[in-house]
Amino acid sequence: MKKIKDMNIAELAGYISDYLESKNYSFILSGGSCVSIYTDNKYQSYDLDFIARNTIDHKKIEADLAEIGFSKDGKYYKHPDTDYFIEFPAPPPAVGNEPIRTVNHYKIGEATIRMLTPEDCIKDRLCAFFYWDDKPALQQAIMVAIDCNIKPEAVKEWAQKEGETEKFDIFKKEYKLKKNA
Repeated sequence: MKKIKDMNIAELAGYISDYLESKNYSFILSGGSCVSIYTDNKYQSYDLDFIARNTIDHKKIEADLAEIGFSKDGKYYKHPDTDYFIEFPAPPPAVGNEPIRTVNHYKIGEATIRMLTPEDCIKDRLCAFFYWDDKPALQQAIMVAIDCNIKPEAVKEWAQKEGETEKFDIFKKEYKLKKNA
């Protein structure tokens, strides 16, 4: 196994994901790190957002992560040998008003990352665009859609349920422009 200082974001996510599973936690990787993985680092994230399926004991996870060299620094867990850091957003895992039902078991070497599917990654990024007008998140959603060959129609019904048809139309238009460029 590589040393933490030599791991890229996907390798580190796999290592941490397997480690947490070995400690009987059930987490799903979400956020920008999923974008980094699905786009082969066309977008570079440094935070690994692991969302628990249910409530976690933060004192226990702090002790468990200390075993592999991570220490708590505010709301983050950092390791001295890497710029990547871990965060635990509040459960449950969801994209907008829709709970996460399917997890992608993404293999990286011997490790497995339990993470958002590409479609849910797109929805996650679109949530930031829909609700906070986060333009970089819109671009990240487009990158994942193009790199994973997912057409906007795959998330159209979800966007309608979220009440965001106008912003979905912006996503669809910009997707077509980038896809055809």
